Amino acid sequence: MAVPVAKSLFLALCMVRAASFHVKSKAWSGDSAQSPLQSWPEASATRGTGSAVLFSGGGTRAFSSGLGETRALKLMGLLDKVEYMTGISGGAWFTSAFIFDQRSEFSDAERLCPYFGPEELDTANLEAMPEGCLGAAAQNHLYKKIAEYVAEAKVLGKYYTLDQVWIDAVHSCFLGPFGISKDAIMAMDESTVADIKSRNWRLKLKMFQVPREDVPYMVLGGTMIGPHDMNPFKQGSFQYVLFDMTPLYSGFPVKEAITYESKAGDRRVVQFGGLVESFAFGGVPQSSMDNAEGTLSVEYPANTFSVARAAGISSMAPTAAFEQITNSSVLLINETFFAVTDPVGSEEDMVCGDGGIVDNFGMFSMLRRGVSRIMVFVNSETPLASNETWDPTARAPSMNDIDGYITALFGVQVYSDLNPAYWTQNNQVFPQEDFTPLAVALQAAQASGTGAVAKVSLTTVENQLMGVPGGHKVELGVYYLSMPTVWKSQLPATVQADLDDPDGPYPDFPHYSTSTMISLSEPQVNLLTNMLSWTMLQNEALVSSVLNTSV
Repeated sequence: MAVPVAKSLFLALCMVRAASFHVKSKAWSGDSAQSPLQSWPEASATRGTGSAVLFSGGGTRAFSSGLGETRALKLMGLLDKVEYMTGISGGAWFTSAFIFDQRSEFSDAERLCPYFGPEELDTANLEAMPEGCLGAAAQNHLYKKIAEYVAEAKVLGKYYTLDQVWIDAVHSCFLGPFGISKDAIMAMDESTVADIKSRNWRLKLKMFQVPREDVPYMVLGGTMIGPHDMNPFKQGSFQYVLFDMTPLYSGFPVKEAITYESKAGDRRVVQFGGLVESFAFGGVPQSSMDNAEGTLSVEYPANTFSVARAAGISSMAPTAAFEQITNSSVLLINETFFAVTDPVGSEEDMVCGDGGIVDNFGMFSMLRRGVSRIMVFVNSETPLASNETWDPTARAPSMNDIDGYITALFGVQVYSDLNPAYWTQNNQVFPQEDFTPLAVALQAAQASGTGAVAKVSLTTVENQLMGVPGGHKVELGVYYLSMPTVWKSQLPATVQADLDDPDGPYPDFPHYSTSTMISLSEPQVNLLTNMLSWTMLQNEALVSSVLNTSV
């Protein structure tokens, strides 16, 4: 009888361990546009330079672009001066891979791959992908990996939700090759991990991963769409907002009451505002805030909040389509949000998706923090129209003239207010009259042949929904993806011919299609990254004036 009893006891213990349990998490009450936080939780651990680089979304094009831009920052000696690095969608893939790369045997110079001037981009250098280079990940095909997982599930009789398949594929393509675990909890540093474990004995055996030392503080953005049980929502009245996912904490930090309306006409006011440590993000709150300790109790999340989950949510573009036709948990990512001041009373299960549904740069996240020096990389699929095609002083832009996410920051809309995939109607944070000078400057820089890079001095206008206060002064640098004519003229003749050939190996260069060019070849990656590094180096003085506080 002893063996069956022991076996039963073992199984019972396993069931207890597998069952839900509560954890104690630090929490921070939300801010508002009228009363922004004076000090963010990471303030004591960041570089304190008040500068940020923002990498836009755009699949493997954005991943590769982020690599080329970061390499240039390293070559210019500016990377060490950057306090924040934000990434959205494909930009989040690069940012998380660079910040969390676990391969200690490689230097940043090796991670960011060798730089070649245009005259050096011969066949040998274009086809080279040295060991250690992050650019190798852009050769992986996300949708083929998803298909593999689906086929495997069918053979093995397994059941996967779309978010599981998507996150696993993102991890396999863009994070796993660099030693980043799919199952490890994302955390700030080893002292933070020790503190978390000291409060939560059940997590003592859990695996955590932390960023490499001496890197910018990572902020990934996701879109909070609305209450899961109200989906789909009434067209034209979306209340999408950007939430933060970071190594230390995650959540929607804006203290705000948001009204949602479903297609069926139901209305609900939901209270938000607050952050919890990332290991507890998505957990259902179990208690009120203990103000003395600065903690609250939550049910440990069913899904481990890993780097892969954060990058997967930030890039979950299919949400924009599925949220309008279903509220099935099989096809949508859902996370629990609440107001820290009333966690149990305000808890809501919210549909989440690609940060680029609402803010393709992470701009709101930086302006909430009062960051005053921002370099945004608009790695867009939409070419910037020349002044001959579009005169910004004569007419408003169309969606074929310029990227609509940059125009929306100034309250200039090019996307339909009925399109849930590009919802920018609530995005204004800068004066509308400041848009035209920026557009003119970008066009002039593009026409110069050395790249569309411009700088403007701006003052924010209040955006209550996004938590952006008015009156904040910002030095904004904008790099807009385009092919510099001077760079092209210095390429080997064979490469120039390939670029001019519509059926050649570089279709739509540098604006590789997000939907059709899911993976890139070595030459496609190398040509793009080296063009970007060259452009940045040509504009070093301008970029330095944005990011270097000593300039």
